[in-house]
Amino acid sequence: MQDRLFGVMRRLCLLSSVLFVSALSCRHREPAATDPTEVVAKMLAASHRTTAVQYDFDLRPSGSQRQSVRPLHGNVIIVPKPTASPFVRVEATRFPLPNEKTSPERYLLTSDGSNVTMVSPAKRAVFFSPMHRAGAMLVSSRADRATLPFSQPSQIVNIQKGHGFRSAGVEQIDGVACDVIYGDIPDDQQRLELAVAQKDHLPRRVVFRSTNKEVPGATDLELTHVRQLDRFNEKNSDVSTPAGYVRREYTLGPAVGEAAPQWTLDNQGRPLSLASLRGKVVILDFWATWCGPCRASMPALQHLYDVYRSRGLEILGATWNDSGDPDSFAKKLGISYPHLKGDTIAEAYGVNKSGIPTMFVIDRNGRVADFFIGWDGEATVRQLNTRISSLVVGTPSNIR
Repeated sequence: MQDRLFGVMRRLCLLSSVLFVSALSCRHREPAATDPTEVVAKMLAASHRTTAVQYDFDLRPSGSQRQSVRPLHGNVIIVPKPTASPFVRVEATRFPLPNEKTSPERYLLTSDGSNVTMVSPAKRAVFFSPMHRAGAMLVSSRADRATLPFSQPSQIVNIQKGHGFRSAGVEQIDGVACDVIYGDIPDDQQRLELAVAQKDHLPRRVVFRSTNKEVPGATDLELTHVRQLDRFNEKNSDVSTPAGYVRREYTLGPAVGEAAPQWTLDNQGRPLSLASLRGKVVILDFWATWCGPCRASMPALQHLYDVYRSRGLEILGATWNDSGDPDSFAKKLGISYPHLKGDTIAEAYGVNKSGIPTMFVIDRNGRVADFFIGWDGEATVRQLNTRISSLVVGTPSNIR
């Protein structure tokens, strides 16, 4: 009898132990992974819905990316705007590349979507620039990688429209259960990996990983202490100039108000100089036949040429790093303004650093009135039209 009772008690103890272990296992089991399409939809909706997001971040390159991507560490406040560039504030330290002997660079960058300001303690300077000039380059080099995907949701949408995202399970990041998804970037040898919190649907990790076996590598952005802000007044982040600092426009070539660098170039066997165009408003457009944004800008430039040529506007296409036939290429597009080989003057105008398209607007006195780095479609068209109308006619006007 005692043996039978002992056996029953033993079995009960074993059963209790199994149930206890099972309960512990259930307590620590991760939630099931969500459908990737739903993860993306909820993440984009949460980003658009939030007033502002603040987080700390670490950006770490690996493999081949270590040669071109600088590590970053800092803090971000971003106000997403579904139909416009976001307000962003980035306070960070930017570390040098492996082959550089420079010191880590601390900076504070703010952008309201139209203008950019950066405080550089190393240079004891406050740099500023409109977005259409060098502002976009400042944001690209100092903020873009730290603010994905809040600032560039279009990349995620493009992947979703293509082959879509796939699930890689669930992972704990910064104490939060996250759905991990990945998808190939269209027309690029890269894969985007996202870890999105199941609780607030905001990202906790963004990885760009090379799918090219010959150049393996990745950039890994990890977001910690992510919190949504109920309210945020963008005016509270206006940047003043500290004592002992200088304030100046950030530019890679001649600044607005400076004399445009002089040049004499070959125009189909005849010399053409900037000095000979004194008294005219000149658009000097650096471009190349292989450059997609350059090609996109040319019809708008031709329209300006047709409207204002008789009133003193001259447009010159200056090719850079191009081995093609720009004259034949332009003719096929119906472009009638002249084209010159501009490699010898690219450095003087900073094009070797800014890239193309880069357009300089030079006033009737030979001074830089404005410049445009890159091409942002209708936004650039409106700004360029207003500037040229102001210089040629004397009154701003958005021509069509």
